[in-house]
Amino acid sequence: MAFVLAALILTSLSFSADTAPNPISVKLTVDEELALIRTFFTQRGKTTATATEQDWIDAVVSIRGPLRPARTFWVGGIVPPSGNGTASSLTGAAGSNAAYLGPFVGSDRSSPSAPFQPILAGGVVIPTETGKELEFRSGAISAGFPTNATNKGFTGISLDARVAYGTFDTVQGGSRGFAYNPLNTSAPPVELPQPTGVTRSTAVGGSADGRTITGEGFEGFNRTLRLKARLTTDSGITFEGTSGADSFPGSVHTHPTAISGDGSKTVGYHLNSQSRITSWLADDVRMRWTDLGTLPGQTTSEARALTHNGGTVVGSSGHGFIWTEMRGMRPLQVPFGATRSEARSISSDGAFIGGFSRDGTSTQRAQLWLGDETNINAQAMFRGYGLTFGGATLNELTSIVRNQDGSYTFLGNATLNGAPRGFVAHLDAGDGTRPAIATQPAAQAAGAGGTAVFSVNATNATGFQWQRNGATIFGATTPTLTLTNVQAAHAGNYTCIVANAAAAVASAPAALTVAPSVSRLSNLSVRATAGTGASTLIVGFTTAGGSKSILLRGVGPTLGQFGVPGALADPQLALFNASSAQTAQNDDWGGGAALTASFGSVGAFPLGATSKDAALLATLAPGSYSAQLTGVGGSTGVALVESYDADAGSPLARFTNLSARNQVGTGANILIVGFNVTGSASKRLLIRAVGPTLAQFGVAGSLADPQLLVTDNNGTVFARNDDWGAEEAISGAAGSVGAFPLPASSRDAAAVVTLPPGSYTVQVSGVNNTTGVALAEIYELP
Repeated sequence: MAFVLAALILTSLSFSADTAPNPISVKLTVDEELALIRTFFTQRGKTTATATEQDWIDAVVSIRGPLRPARTFWVGGIVPPSGNGTASSLTGAAGSNAAYLGPFVGSDRSSPSAPFQPILAGGVVIPTETGKELEFRSGAISAGFPTNATNKGFTGISLDARVAYGTFDTVQGGSRGFAYNPLNTSAPPVELPQPTGVTRSTAVGGSADGRTITGEGFEGFNRTLRLKARLTTDSGITFEGTSGADSFPGSVHTHPTAISGDGSKTVGYHLNSQSRITSWLADDVRMRWTDLGTLPGQTTSEARALTHNGGTVVGSSGHGFIWTEMRGMRPLQVPFGATRSEARSISSDGAFIGGFSRDGTSTQRAQLWLGDETNINAQAMFRGYGLTFGGATLNELTSIVRNQDGSYTFLGNATLNGAPRGFVAHLDAGDGTRPAIATQPAAQAAGAGGTAVFSVNATNATGFQWQRNGATIFGATTPTLTLTNVQAAHAGNYTCIVANAAAAVASAPAALTVAPSVSRLSNLSVRATAGTGASTLIVGFTTAGGSKSILLRGVGPTLGQFGVPGALADPQLALFNASSAQTAQNDDWGGGAALTASFGSVGAFPLGATSKDAALLATLAPGSYSAQLTGVGGSTGVALVESYDADAGSPLARFTNLSARNQVGTGANILIVGFNVTGSASKRLLIRAVGPTLAQFGVAGSLADPQLLVTDNNGTVFARNDDWGAEEAISGAAGSVGAFPLPASSRDAAAVVTLPPGSYTVQVSGVNNTTGVALAEIYELP
């Protein structure tokens, strides 16, 4: 059904000529019909400028024959009688002859300070001189109301167009409901009767046959008012009586908003003594009230509309909701980018739900949902397929009418050049051959960043619309859907709606599975002065996920090739496990083939085969390890310690923590730690620079006030921190990975940062150029 509406928007405007009194056997274009109307006027000595509303109706009757719902799509902007009204809205229902005659009802006022006036939307579709668009002639109703009555406005109309109803303000400052016969504009409006004690009343809804009208009666507080109306003749309306004013049990104020088409149920909302506003449904046959409640987490809900038999209710509770007795209240899908949505109308059969949504800037747009709760963006549906409203913006769908031939009429509010307008759109019921799907879309699997392609093959199809998990993918209107740079959020079931003017058919769902994105810490490097005792250069790492191949290097003499002064002449490495037991060691790496191959596989620069640099390759069980670099014979100097993930591919085993501890100096002698994030996704990390807290572990000369800076190779700063400040995000992250806690008042530094794949450095220095021993840590976060 959704795409039938979109497909029909593409249909050219044409009119099917009917029989008698003046049969025409051909379909007329807008220009042809306009020419015939001019001829009709000329024969009667009139022009389009001097023709009355009745002249227009007579002309259309003459050309088209008996008026009935047409199988065409038409739209018109409702222009207030004043031409510059600040409020013009359409509510109510289309009659059985509604495709051309209507009538539709609403209200208007000529200026912000002027009172509202009720509008009958003129009952005839007129091809305009310019643009060949369709509009309505309309007129304000003023006669027959009490003297000085103000703010008169229609709120609805029966399906047979014989009873319209609304509310006006009285001279005494109260309000009164009224009923009116749109088919006899010479008959005055009839004021609704009021039960004893009711001081003012309003009319808010009516049944499809116009015999039951509901509204509010006020007698100290608001109550629901139900009246039985009966059209005795075409010249007037009388009332059979009223059931009185009822209130929801325990309610302070009871507000009705709509009545079902069969007149059996009424919906609304009430305010209880706890100032909680909740929706209700009243069964007028069984005299039963049902509290519909609110959506989870909400304190307010307002029911706004219901189906013909009252089985489905829609409204708003933070967002739009749909309620049925079987499933209770459920939220309607929130449109993409919207911060709020409200459902205000539903067709009698429940096929369509209408309302509006707002974004963060409070911009309001009309919203249309299918009755199965799938979201459709009405702004796109009504404007996105070549149809224009002369620059109008659709703001709200106020009424959806299912006509006798199975077509639908949509009414709502729009804005044109800053002024309010109403709009009307008609969805043809369609006929002909239904589309058929010859080849269903196939399931797809893709890795993160990859491409997935869905396709469907259909016969008798003129339109296509792809959906994901029932939500429309705007712009996806071809038989093939191509998704690039696929991510986990794209996973789901994809369906294609294929349609023509007769019907819409949904394909079988095709699942898209997306392999998870993988990223990991791949290496750590530290260049610093390797000393003795507390100044020993120490790196640590923790692995998880299985056995892992690790390449460790202690580079000293080769640094001279890169212009590093004071390089350590003969470094040696010792690897220790979490129990402080030495598990491996190396002095001179010796030029072995396995080590040489591993240098190339991880992208490390080569070492001379006879150099005194140290290196070792080890396969380690999951756990925590530390590597110490010292100079042979107690020598000291500048050295580089590197630890690499030496496994090929993307194994499950990975580094979960990398760390380095050393003396922090000033200038070029601060502690600088380099690391890499590799893979296809960003990585969330906890990075810490620990100084004073090291004293708790017996480390002498710890840095009293460290600060850290995280940058990439281009110098872009990703994080900066001096004192960690007991932030909950940092303490929570530390707890999640088992890092030792930092005292709340400590001057240690820490930050949580999310980094895309790339190379990064952590710089640890002392505030005000202080020096001391510090520990730099990098933790993988969940």
